[in-house]
Amino acid sequence: MGIPLSNIEDRWQEEASQRDRGTVEQYPTKAQAWKAAERLRLSANPDNPQATEVTFRALAEKYRTDELPELRHSTQLAYSSYLDIHILPKWGDYPLDAIKPFAVEQWLKTLSLARKTRGSIHNLMRLLFNAAMRWEFVEIQVNPMKLVRVKDRSSL
Repeated sequence: MGIPLSNIEDRWQEEASQRDRGTVEQYPTKAQAWKAAERLRLSANPDNPQATEVTFRALAEKYRTDELPELRHSTQLAYSSYLDIHILPKWGDYPLDAIKPFAVEQWLKTLSLARKTRGSIHNLMRLLFNAAMRWEFVEIQVNPMKLVRVKDRSSL
């Protein structure tokens, strides 16, 4: 006769719950635990990703996991640096729909970087918004980063 199907499902769900929960050793800070929970939330609702508000940080982490490994090593290093040093400290905690082109354009002007580097940062944000639309974290629309202009600092 075997084990009833409901018992197998219950056992599987209990094991999955324990596996996904994580430990204090894995996530020693509250911020790390929240980041892990956000990643789980995104993967838990693939049929309805807009059911939860997605932050730019969660988008960036999914991009790092799913897309970045496919790029050249030098590109991976550059993108990781742009994310860690410039983009995530400013935009990481913003919901995707709260990031507006004018605000990004003004922020890029404040960065004491070469125009080419600011352009690369802008391009990375554009790629991330393209991924957000492809993964249906936001409605498919004109990429808001397409509206951002990167001007030479000397012409300001």
